[in-house]
Amino acid sequence: MSILRELLSLHEAERATRATVDISTLFRNSNQNIQLTHDRLKFVERNGAGTWHGDRIVVGDHDNIDDGPVYEKIQKAAKEFFDDGFEIRVSQDLDVSHLAKDDAPGMIELEFTSKIDVDEANLVRIYYDPVKDRMYAGFDVWANQDDFDEAFDAAFEHATGKSFVIDDEDHYAVLDKLHKEFNEKYHIWGVVLEFKHGGSSYTVSEDLPAVAGGFVRGVQPMFLQHNKNVFGF
Repeated sequence: MSILRELLSLHEAERATRATVDISTLFRNSNQNIQLTHDRLKFVERNGAGTWHGDRIVVGDHDNIDDGPVYEKIQKAAKEFFDDGFEIRVSQDLDVSHLAKDDAPGMIELEFTSKIDVDEANLVRIYYDPVKDRMYAGFDVWANQDDFDEAFDAAFEHATGKSFVIDDEDHYAVLDKLHKEFNEKYHIWGVVLEFKHGGSSYTVSEDLPAVAGGFVRGVQPMFLQHNKNVFGF
């Protein structure tokens, strides 16, 4: 019976810890020891729940983040941020002097900005910095295909002095080369946003400029290099 009572006591203590740990206090309560703070954050993650300034943060595997208040407020603040004119700048160059008229530059300089579709922005990972007491969220976002098409036509005509003709094999080869490069390098971008707790809502700002390649391959290495104290949920 003593073993059973001990197990029940441990279970109740674990439940109480899950319910009362607010991760905003961990760094201070760990004597500002970042390793100890991370160990305690791992405990919170293993046990499925904690809070951030009273907002419940529920974590699971990275493909199944629970829709707790922290997650919901991050998504809401990110949507408002992206909706407020957030754009990606794409730049591609290609020598087309073999197609250009004598007075044309002969170099395609394909540059355009693309406003992302916020409904297609994909939250990849949430991080917490216990020293700064900030949340960070990494997103995959996509440049708009229509923006590429529109910019290509204008850039081709400027570079060659000719209108683009899709049935012309040489013209199409230029389009095909740039379009493949766009899809492989510049279609998906990684964005990291920083969130400060503001009571009923979160204050959001861009932590790093958007980087081509998506969050994991593009901006995450730079983010982790510049934010060494973060803990990933």
